[in-house]
Amino acid sequence: MKTHKITAILVLIALLVTGCANGNVPADETAQPTGADNIDKTPGEGDEPTPSPTEVLPLHGLKICIDPGHQGKANNDFEELAPWSSEKKRKIAAGTTGAITGTPEYILTLKIGLKLRDALEKAGAEVLMTRESHDVDISNKERALMSNEFGAHLTLRLHLNGVNNKDVHGMEIYIRDKGDGSEETKKLANYELAIANMLMEKLVNATGAANRNVRRSDNYTSINWTEGPCMILELGYLTNEEEEKKLVSDEYQDKIVNAIVEFLKENDVTKR
Repeated sequence: MKTHKITAILVLIALLVTGCANGNVPADETAQPTGADNIDKTPGEGDEPTPSPTEVLPLHGLKICIDPGHQGKANNDFEELAPWSSEKKRKIAAGTTGAITGTPEYILTLKIGLKLRDALEKAGAEVLMTRESHDVDISNKERALMSNEFGAHLTLRLHLNGVNNKDVHGMEIYIRDKGDGSEETKKLANYELAIANMLMEKLVNATGAANRNVRRSDNYTSINWTEGPCMILELGYLTNEEEEKKLVSDEYQDKIVNAIVEFLKENDVTKR
């Protein structure tokens, strides 16, 4: 009997040992899961970021046409001076040159124009350049038609002056006069006069140049064919030695550009 009991006990022990070896042990239900499920998250972490409101630039919606005066080579063919006139005028003149350096007007007007374009676009404006190189042949009338097609709120024609009297210096702005004599042209001319005076004040305050006034004229093809507000900015006299030194410098050009940009930021020319 004792032998049978001992045998039974040994068999029971063997069975228990075999069960443990086979892993029949209850899993620890408190064990932590592994992998991604075990990563602690900060509230909001991993969520899609909320987009911030898009910044509206100060000149957003403004369309400006910049016409750097002249070009590498003059075109002495003729074109109509104005839609209401049979008079003809040369398509585009050669422009003036610097008294000291001999720098041509067309080089400086493009340099200033490109700086102005970059500054206006940075502020949110849409800009049309009538030319971006010297090797073009675009008449004054054609430049006006480009502005019309673009739908410019304001066209700025950049020029530098020159006369035989080397003492003459300062800035002038030209706008349209009576034009075709219509009431619409009269209103447009009066609007141009108002904004040209404000721009002139900005320019002379920024540069220290002499104010040679805003002037009305119907003798400019580029103004006569432009349907919207248009100004010819005569930014100084290259035939005056002191003024030429300023006009060829980046610092002075930047003052001109900044004054124009500030004027446009302060005056909404999209409405008139």
